[in-house]
Amino acid sequence: MKLTLNNISVKIISGGILALIIAVLYLGHKGAFSRRNTSFDVAADADVTMIEMRQGDEKVVLRKTKDGWTVNEAGEARGSAVSFLLQILREIAIKSPVSDDMYNREVVETGIEPVRIRATSGRKLLTSFLVWKTESNIYGNIAKRREKGKSFILYIPGYEGSIGQGFNMNELFWRPFNIFSISPSQIASVEVSYTDRPDDSFVIHNPFAGELPGGLKPAIEGYDTAMVRRYLSYYIWVPFENWAFETGIEDRDSIVAGEPEAEISVVLTDGSTEVLTVWRRRLEKEGELIVDNDRVWGRKDEGSQLFVVRYFDLDPLLRKKSYFFQPD
Repeated sequence: MKLTLNNISVKIISGGILALIIAVLYLGHKGAFSRRNTSFDVAADADVTMIEMRQGDEKVVLRKTKDGWTVNEAGEARGSAVSFLLQILREIAIKSPVSDDMYNREVVETGIEPVRIRATSGRKLLTSFLVWKTESNIYGNIAKRREKGKSFILYIPGYEGSIGQGFNMNELFWRPFNIFSISPSQIASVEVSYTDRPDDSFVIHNPFAGELPGGLKPAIEGYDTAMVRRYLSYYIWVPFENWAFETGIEDRDSIVAGEPEAEISVVLTDGSTEVLTVWRRRLEKEGELIVDNDRVWGRKDEGSQLFVVRYFDLDPLLRKKSYFFQPD
């Protein structure tokens, strides 16, 4: 077959087009929208054993142990919070890409620090990505697989809430929302003091605790031991609703400076003491401050962080002195 100049030109052009198509497909595969750059989730059946989150100098590490999850190796992690984070990691998907203009406006210009997430199974890396928590969308986030990658908004299909809130960097958020978790056999005495009704205040000693620490205040006498036993059982689990993270320092100082509604001091058989202080909570309604009849402010052991407690959970502890005496 005799090659002509036209045949050679056609073959060269055809080869060039083919090479261009291959290059486009390859770059498309390796580019911003390849799975490598757009897959944030872990497999549904993956055994996640560690989740690490870093933001600036802050660090939260959740580890799975034979006894459950721990936070920063400092103790038990709150099960519901870890479960929600695992749901995020297993179900997140891309809601929409984010334009460069939006990324610059919401991230670069505001100077938001990203939360860097890594999830592993043993030594195997399951996923890693960056999340900027933002209020610019209802899903509360802008995310990237890597610093120079394409940015997206992530969501969980069927869930219209914020994904960003799941990447909380406050260690307290990951701790159990427990005020007291004390076995009755560990309690030496309980003192409950009411600011505005001192006649209802009381101190009881645990008659079932054996030898008690010295220096305890005198207790009420003639009480029904069955009522004391029942009362002490309420301290096995006393939860609070949530941390008051959004309460500003000035508001917190103002609350703590006020007269508390009640204080509960529990002396343990090992001599240590746990103290709960509660203040009435006021809410603004139609320009006026009204007393919240459902919830109070709480603080444990003079810690700096307040939390919100439901009366429903606290009422069993806030008994009157007369509760411990049988009617005549």
